[in-house]
Amino acid sequence: MRKLFNHLVCAAVALALALPAGAAPAANDPSDAAMESIRPEAIRAHMNFLADDLLEGRGANSRGYEISARYMATEFESMGLTPAGDAGTYLQNVPLRSIRPDESNTSMSVIRNGKTETLVFRKDFLAAGDPARKETSVEAPVIYVGFGVTAPELNYDDYKGIDARGKIVAMVYEAPNFESSLKAHYSSLEQKIANAAAHGAVGLIVVNDPVLEGLYSFKEQVRDLSRPSLRWLAKDGVPNVYFPQLRGGVLLSLEASKQLFVGSGHTPEEVFQAAKEGKPLTFPLPLAAKIHNQAKLEDVSSHNVIAKLEGSDPA
Repeated sequence: MRKLFNHLVCAAVALALALPAGAAPAANDPSDAAMESIRPEAIRAHMNFLADDLLEGRGANSRGYEISARYMATEFESMGLTPAGDAGTYLQNVPLRSIRPDESNTSMSVIRNGKTETLVFRKDFLAAGDPARKETSVEAPVIYVGFGVTAPELNYDDYKGIDARGKIVAMVYEAPNFESSLKAHYSSLEQKIANAAAHGAVGLIVVNDPVLEGLYSFKEQVRDLSRPSLRWLAKDGVPNVYFPQLRGGVLLSLEASKQLFVGSGHTPEEVFQAAKEGKPLTFPLPLAAKIHNQAKLEDVSSHNVIAKLEGSDPA
């Protein structure tokens, strides 16, 4: 989510700041004039500044982000764009909930054949924590639901024939081989969380596989624990995509994910290959999981940068 936020900032700057202030209009068609005024050097100059290490990655609610936001606001003003933020400014305040896992008090164990296997934070699993409660716990049987996707308009449902009520659902990160924009939509963790809650699940395990490991490795995700995760807050203070019935959630390492399928009748390679082919398996696992999430919560804020260009057509 943090990466996406930064990508959106970069895209907005590249599009909005391509036109240098005071560029002379061409004598021909206005669209030609606009095209002629776009200079690669202008885009490069802005991006070089915004990508500089001095801005410290531009994470939301960070000093580097606030510097970049004010830089963009200044550029918008220099172009003559109308401010569209709060109180006549270019900045719109966005309330956020900062969630940082309390690693020493966050735990996960697997109960298999009457024996408890304890997993290790950072080595076997990661957890962000609940965005509204400092502490939650869940213990329940685990069922593997493939991608965890329900798309009735595409006649697809990983939960078909599955009773997930009162269960912890385990799923891989990707989505079926839909058209690219739909695949991106159904790959989002927000969609998967909402769908798990809708099917009565009480917890969620994200299974690592070779595809996710190649996209965003477990090692990289451990590294990114240095920054808290963030959720924006609605006017009533409730975090977005929040379902209180989900009382625990973790992400497993690739090796821990493989161990999850021991005794299931399906090898990890079989499970991962089926998902890669867009035809995931779904089946109950011969185990239960116990997840205890504890986190440090803090309400913070950051800014959107908003400007407006009035249309010239009176209609």
